[in-house]
Amino acid sequence: MEKTVNKNQPQGINLGALPQKKQQKMLMQIGKIIFQRVLVRVLDELTEDEKKEFDTLIGKSPDDEKAILAFLKDKVHDLDEIVKAETERFKTETGDIMRQAQA
Repeated sequence: MEKTVNKNQPQGINLGALPQKKQQKMLMQIGKIIFQRVLVRVLDELTEDEKKEFDTLIGKSPDDEKAILAFLKDKVHDLDEIVKAETERFKTETGDIMRQAQA
Protein backbone atom coordinates (compact mmCIF):
# COMPACT_ATOMS: atom_id res chain seq x y z
CA MET A 1 0.00 0.00 0.00
CA GLU A 2 2.79 2.41 0.80
CA LYS A 3 4.17 1.91 -2.71
CA THR A 4 0.77 2.92 -4.08
CA VAL A 5 0.76 5.92 -1.77
CA ASN A 6 4.35 6.76 -2.71
CA LYS A 7 3.37 6.94 -6.38
CA ASN A 8 0.92 9.65 -5.40
CA GLN A 9 3.30 11.58 -3.13
CA PRO A 10 2.66 15.30 -3.06
CA GLN A 11 4.80 16.87 -5.75
CA GLY A 12 4.46 20.34 -4.25
CA ILE A 13 6.42 19.54 -1.13
CA ASN A 14 9.95 20.79 -1.70
CA LEU A 15 12.43 18.32 -0.28
CA GLY A 16 15.14 19.26 -2.76
CA ALA A 17 17.24 21.03 -0.15
CA LEU A 18 17.58 17.83 1.86
CA PRO A 19 20.19 15.15 1.21
CA GLN A 20 18.88 12.18 -0.78
CA LYS A 21 18.68 9.84 2.25
CA LYS A 22 16.67 12.39 4.23
CA GLN A 23 14.38 12.94 1.26
CA GLN A 24 13.69 9.21 1.11
CA LYS A 25 13.07 9.08 4.85
CA MET A 26 10.67 12.02 4.65
CA LEU A 27 8.81 10.46 1.72
CA MET A 28 8.41 7.24 3.70
CA GLN A 29 7.02 9.19 6.66
CA ILE A 30 4.66 11.11 4.38
CA GLY A 31 3.57 7.82 2.82
CA LYS A 32 2.78 6.39 6.24
CA ILE A 33 0.70 9.42 7.19
CA ILE A 34 -1.27 9.27 3.95
CA PHE A 35 -1.69 5.50 4.33
CA GLN A 36 -3.17 6.02 7.80
CA ARG A 37 -5.57 8.62 6.44
CA VAL A 38 -6.61 6.28 3.64
CA LEU A 39 -7.20 3.46 6.13
CA VAL A 40 -9.43 5.66 8.29
CA ARG A 41 -11.59 6.49 5.27
CA VAL A 42 -11.59 2.94 3.92
CA LEU A 43 -12.50 1.35 7.23
CA ASP A 44 -15.60 3.53 7.37
CA GLU A 45 -16.71 2.03 4.06
CA LEU A 46 -16.23 -1.63 5.02
CA THR A 47 -19.00 -3.78 6.43
CA GLU A 48 -18.51 -5.33 9.86
CA ASP A 49 -17.68 -8.68 8.22
CA GLU A 50 -15.14 -7.04 5.92
CA LYS A 51 -13.57 -5.27 8.90
CA LYS A 52 -13.20 -8.64 10.65
CA GLU A 53 -11.66 -10.09 7.48
CA PHE A 54 -9.26 -7.16 7.32
CA ASP A 55 -8.31 -7.56 10.98
CA THR A 56 -7.59 -11.24 10.36
CA LEU A 57 -5.44 -10.40 7.34
CA ILE A 58 -3.49 -7.75 9.24
CA GLY A 59 -3.07 -10.09 12.18
CA LYS A 60 -1.65 -12.87 10.00
CA SER A 61 0.36 -10.80 7.53
CA PRO A 62 0.90 -7.24 8.76
CA ASP A 63 3.77 -6.67 6.30
CA ASP A 64 2.18 -8.32 3.24
CA GLU A 65 1.58 -5.16 1.28
CA LYS A 66 0.36 -7.04 -1.81
CA ALA A 67 -2.28 -8.96 0.14
CA ILE A 68 -3.46 -5.84 1.98
CA LEU A 69 -3.67 -3.85 -1.24
CA ALA A 70 -5.47 -6.68 -3.06
CA PHE A 71 -8.00 -6.93 -0.23
CA LEU A 72 -8.64 -3.19 -0.16
CA LYS A 73 -8.91 -2.92 -3.95
CA ASP A 74 -11.40 -5.79 -3.95
CA LYS A 75 -13.55 -4.28 -1.21
CA VAL A 76 -13.20 -0.55 -1.95
CA HIS A 77 -13.76 0.13 -5.61
CA ASP A 78 -12.73 3.78 -5.44
CA LEU A 79 -9.51 3.12 -3.51
CA ASP A 80 -7.30 4.89 -6.06
CA GLU A 81 -9.47 7.99 -5.85
CA ILE A 82 -9.32 7.90 -2.05
CA VAL A 83 -5.52 7.68 -2.16
CA LYS A 84 -5.37 10.61 -4.59
CA ALA A 85 -7.79 12.68 -2.50
CA GLU A 86 -5.91 12.05 0.75
CA THR A 87 -2.61 12.83 -0.94
CA GLU A 88 -4.00 16.10 -2.24
CA ARG A 89 -5.49 16.91 1.17
CA PHE A 90 -2.12 16.28 2.82
CA LYS A 91 -0.40 18.47 0.26
CA THR A 92 -2.87 21.31 0.82
CA GLU A 93 -2.68 21.11 4.60
CA THR A 94 1.11 20.96 4.54
CA GLY A 95 1.27 23.94 2.19
CA ASP A 96 -1.02 25.91 4.50
CA ILE A 97 1.18 25.09 7.50
CA MET A 98 4.32 26.09 5.61
CA ARG A 99 2.78 29.39 4.51
CA GLN A 100 1.74 30.15 8.09
CA ALA A 101 5.24 29.34 9.34
CA GLN A 102 6.77 31.75 6.83
CA ALA A 103 4.34 34.57 7.64
